[in-house]
Amino acid sequence: MSSCHIICGDSREVPLRFENQIDLIITSPPYADARKKHYESIDPEHYPDWFASFHVALWQALKPTGSLVINIKDKIVNGVRHRYVWKTIDRLTSLGWHCIDDYVWVKKNPMPGYWPTRLRDGWEHCFHLAKSKRPFIDQAAVRIPIAESTRNRLSRLAENDKRLAYSITGSGFARNLSNWLNKNTVLPSNVLLLSTETKNRQHPATFPITLPSFFIKLLSPVNGIVMDPFAGSGTTGEAALRLGRHAILIDNNPDYCWVANQRLNHYQRKNYL
Repeated sequence: MSSCHIICGDSREVPLRFENQIDLIITSPPYADARKKHYESIDPEHYPDWFASFHVALWQALKPTGSLVINIKDKIVNGVRHRYVWKTIDRLTSLGWHCIDDYVWVKKNPMPGYWPTRLRDGWEHCFHLAKSKRPFIDQAAVRIPIAESTRNRLSRLAENDKRLAYSITGSGFARNLSNWLNKNTVLPSNVLLLSTETKNRQHPATFPITLPSFFIKLLSPVNGIVMDPFAGSGTTGEAALRLGRHAILIDNNPDYCWVANQRLNHYQRKNYL
């Protein structure tokens, strides 16, 4: 049976208890200058230094093959998009983290509204960082069914399509469509089309359970250990339990720790008793 431990404390310190034990750290930290009434608010200019203060603890907690996934969003400051997010990632790479890939979470139901110089903000960053250039990954766990249109196209391949062919544009790119024959599934892209969380979780910034679930399947083994150092309402913990992983949730707000505890106790009673 999977387990989940909720620890109320500072994520600069608590992860040090789990040195080289964590398979995946996935989190959505407080965004810069956002929701000041609910949790610590950090000025965008100071954000890279603030997040870097967690580097040692998170680095030491991860296994050598472990990964760190950060869901975060840019901020509009004085009418223009502030790049504190990219500066934060640059700061982490200077500390030794490898940027494995950038994912984009496209929201099916972005917040409505009107802004004089821009459109609705319908996506967020998900950065995949790791301690090594070859972290654990289980691509098979997230494969998706091949599209029917692709299946139909493959059924009509000409002989010229069944061998390596270079682009006629002279770009140097090549393809071999025959590699797709007899396949029922393919790898998804790094663009995740997911709805936002609409339930009231007693927390102002809850991400949908489908978001951590995707990365937990992709970047941690079954029975592995997943950590969220800014756990909030406990979404990562529930996702981990559903997928047969153990979870360690950390938050410095006792109220949110209580909310997460109630949520996960309810989930475990409902599913394990």
